[in-house]
Amino acid sequence: MASIDGGVCMGENVARFLEERLGGEQYAKLSKISNGKLYEFIAHFIKLLDPASVFVCDDSTQDLSYISEKAIHDGEEQRLAMNGHTIHFDSPLDQGRDKEHTNILVDPGEEMGPQISTRDRTEGLKDIGEVMAGIMRGRQMLIVFATLGPTVPSSLSPQFSLPTAPTSHIRRSCCIGPAMRSLSVRVNRRTFSSSCILRAS
Repeated sequence: MASIDGGVCMGENVARFLEERLGGEQYAKLSKISNGKLYEFIAHFIKLLDPASVFVCDDSTQDLSYISEKAIHDGEEQRLAMNGHTIHFDSPLDQGRDKEHTNILVDPGEEMGPQISTRDRTEGLKDIGEVMAGIMRGRQMLIVFATLGPTVPSSLSPQFSLPTAPTSHIRRSCCIGPAMRSLSVRVNRRTFSSSCILRAS
């Protein structure tokens, strides 16, 4: 998770880059949320991950259907006999976290206790950047907005993710709600939580 501080100013270079990489239709959907820090974060990861294309989900029936059909087309989901329902199987080797190689990034002097493996934040982020460089080449990045709570403005807990695997969003939607329409009105200076889901299978 990373914290994205709200802000409405966006540099011309960032705007131009996003419009070029997203194309007119997808950029128009993203621009409904006026948050400069959000745009800078997304632009940074588009540059780093280098996807072939980017799709912004605006919570419309058409966009949600696109993600669902893409999951089936890519072989991540299979249709069930019940209309509109699908199933997804994980590998038996993909059921748990590799605790020995999982670290919480911390600032100097920060302690998490003896049971939690930690790593210096600066060092860890540098390593992550090297591993992630170009990891989405040849794939489509999805930009999906959601909220962990109700879409009532006073209760919004805005989130967004940048997955390549549409099934990542489908499974997360069981416990989070769509929020693009609410966010486009209320979060010009809101703090976002973000996650990059980089499933490459």
